[in-house]
Amino acid sequence: MATQPVVRGKLRFDDFELDVRAGQLRRRGVRLRLSGQPFQVLEILLERAGDVVTREELRRCIWPADTFVDFDHSLHNAIARVREVLGDSAENPRYIETLLAEATGTSAR
Repeated sequence: MATQPVVRGKLRFDDFELDVRAGQLRRRGVRLRLSGQPFQVLEILLERAGDVVTREELRRCIWPADTFVDFDHSLHNAIARVREVLGDSAENPRYIETLLAEATGTSAR
């Protein structure tokens, strides 16, 4: 997922714009419902567009070490929500690709 340069806290890709400061995702100017952990996951992936972001990196960024949570379930739900809002799918990814390997990670295209 090629992003354009950050403009005043905004990350742009395809028809989307993630306004980090306002906590909003827009597509062609229309605000989409995305908040909380899914918003944070998308922000991290966009900031590292084209790179593999490991599950551990996402955990460290979103869930502090002293937080007790079913991490696998929470991350799965966050990624699923991002895919839903973007109209993406795990089977035929356009924006987010999950890589299965020894060091499992998620990559923004």
